[in-house]
Amino acid sequence: LNNNLGGYSFGETADGKPGYRKPGADTVIPFSNFEPIWSGQLNITSKAGNKNHSGSVNTNCLGIANAVIEITYISASDNFVFNNNLNYNPNSGVITMGITSIGTPSSTRTISFKLNLYGNK
Repeated sequence: LNNNLGGYSFGETADGKPGYRKPGADTVIPFSNFEPIWSGQLNITSKAGNKNHSGSVNTNCLGIANAVIEITYISASDNFVFNNNLNYNPNSGVITMGITSIGTPSSTRTISFKLNLYGNK
């Protein structure tokens, strides 16, 4: 283990978040921000008789690099699987999602997904 940090040191910000100090500085800079850039809801309407469904939501967050989408809540009474179609478009700020029903829905329903978007601005 190397204990030579080149003048850098560790500390806590005024609100208690862990961080580091640059050489000669008193201010603590917090480590990477783990707060979502955007949080919201995406609704997908599963139509009776169809197995494949999709939806989208505009985050109005353009140019996010290294985007990660977290699903925090699903309101569903139907059984479905994700069909590897959960995407963020940095040019439009739109998140799209596709799902496939297990079985064929007999009625039209709306499935709500609560999402968080993380990444570098």
